[in-house]
Amino acid sequence: MQRREFSFKVEDITICFVQLYNDCWICSLPSDTAERLGHKILGPDLPVDRLGVPRRMRNVFIAENITTVRELIQRTERDMMRIPNFSHVSLKQLKEQLAIFGFELKRPLPK
Repeated sequence: MQRREFSFKVEDITICFVQLYNDCWICSLPSDTAERLGHKILGPDLPVDRLGVPRRMRNVFIAENITTVRELIQRTERDMMRIPNFSHVSLKQLKEQLAIFGFELKRPLPK
């Protein structure tokens, strides 16, 4: 059997397909592309450990039973600051990491 390949580009993502045998194909993506696609597909259901925050912050999330970005972005800055061992520096780092993925903490209701 002759090996067949094809690829196509969607926006800035190149996706390659290689035929292994008959009706079996494999899709190949560069790892950074696969990671970006995963973040887009998962959206707010992205696990918080994929945010790239320091271990001590992940430990705070574990203690507070926060497992996804969805659960995290339902909290305000004030909510986060009420958590033991969560500092202003941690808050700043968290906001920066959330912004990279296109998220932000919940805004407080106006008084």
